[in-house]
Amino acid sequence: PDKPNFWGKTNDEVYWEGLAQCYHDGLVSNIGVCNYGPTMIQRAHEELTIKRGVPIVSNQINFNLMRFRSSITTKVMCDDLGIQVVGYHPLCNGVLTGKYDLERGGSSLESISKYSRHRIRYFLKGTTELRATMESVAERRGWSCAQVAIAWVMNQGV
Repeated sequence: PDKPNFWGKTNDEVYWEGLAQCYHDGLVSNIGVCNYGPTMIQRAHEELTIKRGVPIVSNQINFNLMRFRSSITTKVMCDDLGIQVVGYHPLCNGVLTGKYDLERGGSSLESISKYSRHRIRYFLKGTTELRATMESVAERRGWSCAQVAIAWVMNQGV
């Protein structure tokens, strides 16, 4: 947790005070946050919206088929508070596009940087069933796997 500084305020509280000041001074018309989980978004809502009259309009979070279990609680909390979730990483570094596959091999992984290759290999592990389901849905609909992944995100209201 964020620890109080010399003046007894946490870094989050100082940050939120700055956001509120910008809003009330007319420097910004909206406030959005990024990567706030359910606890942080609730704290921010209490500090900004309830105490200071500053509405939070968005929370940008990692949201995709591979991470939906960890993101759905945040999405529900944001929905309850009237905060729009903006999803980033909907294709999970390209893993959900169907372009990369450890089992089939191929040169697609060889054409990218060593760092990206390592990340994609990490994300690919344990996704065989998910990717097979996505490929099946894509084939039935005449879509690409990327379109399936993005349609799912959009269908969640993100």
